[in-house]
Amino acid sequence: MIDIVEICSVLDQISLATDSLSLVQQLVLESGGTWIDGATVDLAFLFEVNLHDVRGLGQGATVACDNWIANAKAMIASDETASIHKTRA
Repeated sequence: MIDIVEICSVLDQISLATDSLSLVQQLVLESGGTWIDGATVDLAFLFEVNLHDVRGLGQGATVACDNWIANAKAMIASDETASIHKTRA
């Protein structure tokens, strides 16, 4: 199950980070994931970021992180919408 609190925490950390890519790399590695290093990765290869059950894909790590952020925000918005509907029912 997706932990919205964790996702919000990561988004808050990213918004305050001077180097959000390095932060995401650190968080992925701390969570037991893997990260491919190298300058060419950010230019030429399809990259996937999977953190707290949210995925981001893109050509290179930077685009994949941006996609992860967009998907995480969409997940939060979806959860908030679902919560509103539950309270009305």
